[in-house]
Amino acid sequence: MERNVAVIPARGGSRRIPRKNVRPFNGRPMLGYAVEVATASGLFERVVVSTDDDEVAEVARGLGAEVPFRRPVEISDDHTPMAEVVLHAIDELVRTGGPGEEYDNVCTLFATAPFLRVADLVAGLRLLDEGAPAAVAVTGFDFPIFRAFGLTDDGALRPLWPEHAAARSQDLPEALHDAGQFYWTRVDVLRTARSLWPEGMRPVRLPRHRVQDIDEPEDWERAERMHRSQAPEAAVAGELVLRPATSDDAARLLEWRNHPTTRAASLSTAEIDLDTHRAWLADRLRDPDCRLLIVVHDGEPVGQLRLDRDDTTAEVSIGLAPQAQGRGLGTQALRLLDAEAAAWPDVRRLTARVRAGNVASARAFRSAGYREHDRDEDTTTLVRDL
Repeated sequence: MERNVAVIPARGGSRRIPRKNVRPFNGRPMLGYAVEVATASGLFERVVVSTDDDEVAEVARGLGAEVPFRRPVEISDDHTPMAEVVLHAIDELVRTGGPGEEYDNVCTLFATAPFLRVADLVAGLRLLDEGAPAAVAVTGFDFPIFRAFGLTDDGALRPLWPEHAAARSQDLPEALHDAGQFYWTRVDVLRTARSLWPEGMRPVRLPRHRVQDIDEPEDWERAERMHRSQAPEAAVAGELVLRPATSDDAARLLEWRNHPTTRAASLSTAEIDLDTHRAWLADRLRDPDCRLLIVVHDGEPVGQLRLDRDDTTAEVSIGLAPQAQGRGLGTQALRLLDAEAAAWPDVRRLTARVRAGNVASARAFRSAGYREHDRDEDTTTLVRDL
C-alpha cells in the first residue's frame, strides 16, 4: 500500500495580514482548518507543519499536527519556491526516521484553506491512483478572462485578446485558476521536476463559492463572511466522509438496499438476492463511468452514494441506512459530491431521479442545491450545474 504524507507550510511572517496562519478565523486559528481536514481524512501516515516560528509550532501541536523539525531561515522567505519547502520536509522526515519514512505521495496543504473538505483530498488522491503525476485544486474564473482589458500608456482601455472581443461567452476557451488549497504530487515526480506544477497534472474542480484568495485584510473579511454562510457544510468535513466502496461492502449495501423502508422509496422496489447483488457490485467497481461511495458518519458507514457518468452528465443516487434517515445526513453527503464529480473534468451537470411521493429525498437534493428540471407521474428529475 502506498504511503502518503501531508505537509502544511506555515511561516510565522506575513506582510499584509500579520500572523495570518494562527490568527483567529471565525473563532479558531486559521491553521486549524487544514489540520482538521487532513487528520479527519485518514489518508495520511503523518500530518506535518513546516514552520520557522515558535508560536505557529505550538498552535500546530495543540491542533494535533506534528512539528518534528524547524524550517531553516534560508527557505523561510517570500521568494523560496514552495516545492523546495515541501522537499525539505520530506527529506527531514526520512533523515530522522530512516528508510521506513519514505513516502509515495505528498499533499501540500495551504495553511489558509478554511473551505477545504475531505472529499476534495480524496478526489485528488484518486487522480494519482489513476496515473496522474500530480493534482491541484482549481476553480473557474467568475468572468471570461478572454474579455479582459489592459491599459495603454495613456490610460485608455484595450482588449488583451482582441481576437475574442466579438465572441459569445459560451464560445470562449475555458480558463481555470489555482484555488490555493492543496497540491497532490508523487514524491518521485516532485524530486525530478522540483515543482508542484509538473507536466501532466490534473484538476480537482471546486465550486467558486468555496474559493477565496486571502492576501489582504479585505480578503480575510470576505472569506469569514463566506465561511459563516457555509458553516453547516464546513463542519461536515470532520464528521462525515465519503470513501470508495469495495467488495467487502457487499453485505452491508444489500442490507440497506433490501430494507422495506428503502425499497418503498426507491424507483425499483424488488428485493435482491446476495449473488445477484455481488455480481452487480463487481461490475460497478470495475466500471470507469461509475463511482460507488460509502457515506461514513463519525466513523460508522451509514449509506451509499453512486455517480453514473454519461458524457457531460452524471446521475446521482443515494441510499441511507434506516437508522441514519431523518437526520440531515443525506443533504450533507450530497454537498460533498462536487469533488467526486470533479474527477471527471468533462462532467458539467449532476442529475437525480426521485420517486413521486419521496418527499424526504426530494428535500435533501433541493437543500444540496439541486433544482427541479422535469416531472412526470412517477418521478421528479432534479439537476445541479457544476
